[in-house]
Amino acid sequence: MSAEKVTSKDKAKEKRYPPVDTANDSQMVSEGLRPPLFIQDPEWHRQTGPERIALGRMKKIKGLRPSAPPTFRRITPHRITVHLKNLKQQPDFKTTYSDTIYQDEIGSYLDLFFSHMKEEIKVVYFNGKKIREN
Repeated sequence: MSAEKVTSKDKAKEKRYPPVDTANDSQMVSEGLRPPLFIQDPEWHRQTGPERIALGRMKKIKGLRPSAPPTFRRITPHRITVHLKNLKQQPDFKTTYSDTIYQDEIGSYLDLFFSHMKEEIKVVYFNGKKIREN
């Protein structure tokens, strides 16, 4: 009798969950056992002639790839020191200016603060190295 009870439970399980044919893709997708296939559209990835030429030129340049724009790494800010000439021999004229900036900001820093006195700039040091001298 115990064998009959087990078989009746197995039959109940079989009725609730019908067997799935693993070779049948449409049945697997409809049951949610496998995601549908990804269909790639070849027109989407096709390039025009000028695009192919531009990509070929970019690949010839080492380190330049079309997938990502070039990035400038800002490592750490360093000290910039600007020494000015005291042409008018004024006793209260400040001849040394110092600030902490990144390397890519040197040009904009000099243009912003010293554009009106470019001829008075004597020496510019960045990170202890001489970068400009008049």
